[in-house]
Amino acid sequence: MPASLRHLPDPPTFYLRYGTPREKSEVQSILRLEGRTTHTQEAHRAALIDGMKNLMTEDEFMEWEPRIKEFWDASEAYAKELTEARNALGANPTDDEIEALPKFEFEGKESVVEVMDGVSREWHRCRVLRNDEIRWREDHPVAMRSVIVTGVENLDVELIHERRGRARYLTFDCALAIAEKLYWFATDAKVESPMDAVAELDLQCQLNLYLGEERAKNSASPVPSDPTPDTSKTGTGETAGKSKVSARSRKTRATASATTSGT
Repeated sequence: MPASLRHLPDPPTFYLRYGTPREKSEVQSILRLEGRTTHTQEAHRAALIDGMKNLMTEDEFMEWEPRIKEFWDASEAYAKELTEARNALGANPTDDEIEALPKFEFEGKESVVEVMDGVSREWHRCRVLRNDEIRWREDHPVAMRSVIVTGVENLDVELIHERRGRARYLTFDCALAIAEKLYWFATDAKVESPMDAVAELDLQCQLNLYLGEERAKNSASPVPSDPTPDTSKTGTGETAGKSKVSARSRKTRATASATTSGT
């Protein structure tokens, strides 16, 4: 049962299976059937460059493309350096050692990130790719619930199964309903943070799916499998303020209003 509900007299109890290669594969199959997909870092970067070509003047593109590519190269070099430094600390680093880890430095980083974020907001293809990543992350816990939850007690939800090959799993809609019913159960019980119960269930599903029985019982944190690509270096994040691209380029202002119709 979710830890945040254990103090209640009759908390919901979930029966969970441990994942096998079949369940891991089924999670990906469910996500594909629901139309969820992820994209490579190269795809995000290609969309950003394409957006820059269309939203910037020729002079602006010649100025910013090499700077952004330098930023990507520096980010990758830093990621490698940071990984090596962390590995060198061993299993139990001190706070001072963690604080002393190298920091990412790049001249003009704020301006580069602002330009990338401006393009990613205004260029339709960038928005599509980013939305795909968000939808995949949102539905991944639902797919895990679908294959790991086998039974529920003390929660008003009907379990609906469907056969997939030789196994029977909960339907996607049923897995969605479990989270909704659990949230409202915790809300009605006046739990301080109702979403904690859902998060705790999803955490245990993830542990069971990817770690196996013994490791799941002894683990305090999940080990994710098949994570979405890290797009943090592609400039697809959101930042406050006005885009430098739209502020500088007449072509950008003219094009931005048309991007929602497809580009």
